[in-house]
Amino acid sequence: MIPLIGKDSTQQKLLPYITELFSDENSDVRIGVARAAAKYILVSGPEAFGALGAHLKNAIQDNKWRVRVAVMEGVIDLALFFQVFE
Repeated sequence: MIPLIGKDSTQQKLLPYITELFSDENSDVRIGVARAAAKYILVSGPEAFGALGAHLKNAIQDNKWRVRVAVMEGVIDLALFFQVFE
């Protein structure tokens, strides 16, 4: 999708929806957005982490364990993709 409409347009159009869904009351929505945010960062590059990192950090402290697991799976995928091992 990014190559079709461009990175700047994608960030302007999609990021507000992604960030808004992190605060949805339905845990299934928060699980989905955590997975989608990780995929979005993988596609658009590490600079997108700056816009979504705080939301992922808050989501890792979610009351629902399934949301926390989804966030951790996404973070692991990001670490493997960007080869950030310490």
